[in-house]
Parts: sequence; structure tokens; C-alpha cells
Amino acid sequence: LSRSAASDLVLDYDGTLAPFQVDRFAAVPWPGVAALIQRIAETGRTRVVLVSGRPAEEVRDLLGITPVPEIWGLHGRQRLHPDGRSDVLPMENSERETLEQAGRWIAAQGLESRAEFKPGSVAVHWRGLTPQETAEIRGRVRPEFGALGQRAGMAWLEFDGGLELRCMEPNKGTGVRALR
Repeated sequence: LSRSAASDLVLDYDGTLAPFQVDRFAAVPWPGVAALIQRIAETGRTRVVLVSGRPAEEVRDLLGITPVPEIWGLHGRQRLHPDGRSDVLPMENSERETLEQAGRWIAAQGLESRAEFKPGSVAVHWRGLTPQETAEIRGRVRPEFGALGQRAGMAWLEFDGGLELRCMEPNKGTGVRALR
């Protein structure tokens, strides 16, 4: 890399640059990480890009560096350019309807306080709960998200602290492929 005229550094956010937190808005970078990323970007030889399931603005605000790097949020559905412009890819009607149905099911289950609704996905979080509470919620959410996803051609993804029902495309690989 030291002999290369230019390079790309593509990083995920949660669990990579910042530790997982019960309060997702408290997931600030590990000590020294933001400053290191800023120094790398300031060399002018490395394009820094973040790819996250979060909305890109959340990553920007939590990272807290200037200038803001390019950020692909919402699993590749959103691209936040360094100049502040934001592009968001639309959803298919069937995907929107499936996510709305998932939202109604979440409300009927009394899980709204544990839910996160984003364009292209809905997640139910259980980080911070007891193993028994986690198993109970997972036991309800997993079959419902699995059935909804299968009918609509969507994916469900279990992550550290929850389960997410999301559109198959775009995904984090979408942003990485676009960079290439």
C-alpha cells in the first residue's frame, strides 16, 4: 500500500469500528479509531468508504469525522456522498407491503419498543435481554420473519442482538460492487 498511488479502504461499522451496544446510538467508535480513519483519508491516497445496515446519517454522526467519508447505508440501499448528497434506491411494492405486514405483526406482538424500521428492512432487537427473554422473542420472530421472507422473496438475517427482515437487493455487497 505504501507504494500504491491510490487504494480503497472499505469498512463495516457495528462490530468492526464500534462495539455493539444495547443502545445503538451509543455505539461510538473504539478509542482512536475515528482519528486513525481521518488520518488515512487525509493522506489523499486512500478512499475510505463505510458500508452499514444503519442509515448512513447515523454512521456519519456516530463516527464524527470531517470530512465525512462516503457511506453506504441501509445495506447498500443508501449512498451518502462526501459532499452530503444522499441517494436512496426505491423498493418494490411487494417488498414495501411485506415490511408493512411485518410491522403490523410486530405491533400485535407488543414488540414495537424492540423494533427498528428502516427503508428496506425491519429488525427486532434483543441485545441486553436475559437468555430466557431472548429465546422467547427469537422463538416468535424467527418463524414469522422466515415465513414472510419466503413468501416475498426477501431475506431474514440474524445478527448479534436481533433478527432483521430485509430486501434481498440491494445489500452490503451492492455498495462494494459499485466501488469496483
